Amino acid sequence: MTISIDQQLGNYRLIQLLGKGGFADVYLAEHSYLGTYAAIKVLGMRLTSDNIELFSKEARTIASLVHPHILRVLDFGIEKGIPFLVMDYASNGTVHYVNAIPEARFYQLTLSSPTSNKLLQLCNTFMKEN
Repeated sequence: MTISIDQQLGNYRLIQLLGKGGFADVYLAEHSYLGTYAAIKVLGMRLTSDNIELFSKEARTIASLVHPHILRVLDFGIEKGIPFLVMDYASNGTVHYVNAIPEARFYQLTLSSPTSNKLLQLCNTFMKEN
């Protein structure tokens, strides 16, 4: 499945490509009914019936992460085998851009916090799968 601008994924219409990465492309999208914006991360792989449940479980795990410096996962879906995550749209720019602003302060998560433990588990799972 080729992803293109103006394509519909779930309730979202893709408006603009925001960035490309090694495992996913991120698009700005608008909710068809609410008119709200979100970032849609489209993973660059097709899911088989065997790993759909794994993706669903991981998406639920990511959605449970709540921290001021983590973009929330609002929803997820699979269109013709292509998985995607619906996330908060950071309209103020990328982390790279924000880090360039001297006044910006970010606080490192300690390894003992529940949020960072979940994040580490998730990263380990993706590293093992890929």
